[in-house]
Amino acid sequence: MIALFGWLWGGGEPPALEADRFLDVLLPARCPVCFLRDMFGADFIRGLLTESVNDGKLRKNLLDAGGFCSRHAWKAATLGDHLGMAILYESLLDDQLRKLGKRRWVPLRSRECPACSHENEVERAYAAQFIRWWSGSDLFRNTFREKGGLCLRHADMVLYRGMPSETRLELLRAFRPKSAACLEELRAFLRKQNYDRAESPTDAEEWAWLEAVRLVTGDKT
Repeated sequence: MIALFGWLWGGGEPPALEADRFLDVLLPARCPVCFLRDMFGADFIRGLLTESVNDGKLRKNLLDAGGFCSRHAWKAATLGDHLGMAILYESLLDDQLRKLGKRRWVPLRSRECPACSHENEVERAYAAQFIRWWSGSDLFRNTFREKGGLCLRHADMVLYRGMPSETRLELLRAFRPKSAACLEELRAFLRKQNYDRAESPTDAEEWAWLEAVRLVTGDKT
């Protein structure tokens, strides 16, 4: 836990997951890279609000970034640390009102949202770890074939990071049928919308559009 906490604030590569820990996050309707990115992203925000909101250097970085982006600001608002949010956004509101009052225009945001930056590092690192386990663990490959999934964004990230061609084809064969099945259900739903069709869509077809959104854009955060 100490190593993880140090990484959250120090940056760099996240701690490597043992194979069985990576296996624990595999589910058919869950992208493991999305899940790990969001999990560590929430830990980053929670740790910032509880441990580092009074840190001068970190406070300046947040002010320069204009605080969190909209997505991460509202995520932070759900984590329950009202005092940390009050301290942080008192400074942000004061800083941004001062900038708006200056005659010479000063941009309210000059750096990337720190939570976005952190999550980008996490997803790159865990995409690399996914390749490591896919390339080197029969157990991981077999479990992924049975109950794993990837959103298309992270599939693209994994498939084009120097993976050998045969290993790439193996991975394509493992996850593509599940995505293709969603596409077929979505098409069946659309066909059954014609007024002259008596057949009603199945539950899976009815909600295939939502699974398509998840596959194309990534898991809901």
